[in-house]
Amino acid sequence: VACQLMSLIYPESIPLNQVHWNAKAGKNVDLIDCHKNYKLLQHAFDKMGLLHRINIDKLSQGVYKDNLEFCQYLHALYRHHGTAPPSLYNPAQMRAAHGHGGNKFNQQMGDQEAIA
Repeated sequence: VACQLMSLIYPESIPLNQVHWNAKAGKNVDLIDCHKNYKLLQHAFDKMGLLHRINIDKLSQGVYKDNLEFCQYLHALYRHHGTAPPSLYNPAQMRAAHGHGGNKFNQQMGDQEAIA
């Protein structure tokens, strides 16, 4: 979600074709894809001149407080930039067209408009 939000705020800032949509965070899961996604996101932050540092280890562990603070940062970033209305951005189509496992993720989420 964070990678997709970055793509909405800063189009072309993150290579969505490298995002692993089925990556999971938390304890007792394989965190390799999750770490790759956060590294892509950090690279996009750096590319766009954002000084925020992503604590990949804490976010990957699924700690509520750390994830809440990160979500609040992303929300503030979105509101600050006043980007195009989300209605003009179809996340399911973007996932289906780019990245690893986008169609499978859409099916799990029930995003039928992108599957057709």
